Amino acid sequence: MFRQLARTVAFAAVFVFPSLGHAAPILSAGSATVNAGDAFTIPISVSGATNLMAYQFDLSYDSSLLTVLGFTDVGSAFDTAATTGGGALTGITGFLFSGLLSGVADSMSGAFTGLSGSGILASIEFRALAPGISALTLSNVFLDFSNSGFSVTDGSVCVNGVTPCSTDSAVPEPSTLVLLGLGLGALGLRRRFTKGVIRPAVG
Repeated sequence: MFRQLARTVAFAAVFVFPSLGHAAPILSAGSATVNAGDAFTIPISVSGATNLMAYQFDLSYDSSLLTVLGFTDVGSAFDTAATTGGGALTGITGFLFSGLLSGVADSMSGAFTGLSGSGILASIEFRALAPGISALTLSNVFLDFSNSGFSVTDGSVCVNGVTPCSTDSAVPEPSTLVLLGLGLGALGLRRRFTKGVIRPAVG
């Protein structure tokens, strides 16, 4: 009975959590630990891309802790893919507000193929202003002019203060938590079925 239960759980996992079997593209902002006054670069990367020809995103941050110095995709994997695909970048654009880098976008012109696999789309240069932790939150994301069919991972910047930033509190990956939950659920069901077995009376 337990084998049948395990097969049922595995079968359900494929449909309930299809991303575990088929990886959709992921757009992610990098993270960093720096000191006040430091200039540093945060990459905006993609993984699992298939012939990506255009992108757009907004990036918000804590303006009391960080300021944006500039942004570029020159020399990025997106730039290289445009060149090897026989095309060129149309030129990265974006609008800078306090705490928000808005409408960062670029596309390939005249290219036969786009970016496939993983690589950096753009690099954002920051300067750290004061100690603290700033989230780097991606929003308004489009890949090839579509706002679906991919996932987004935010980043963060910790600016060291009197107490240095800690890197000990790692958060498990979502897929790890899902697998752990499925395993615990299967064990719980096995225990329930074992306790419910009716044994014949002796006598």
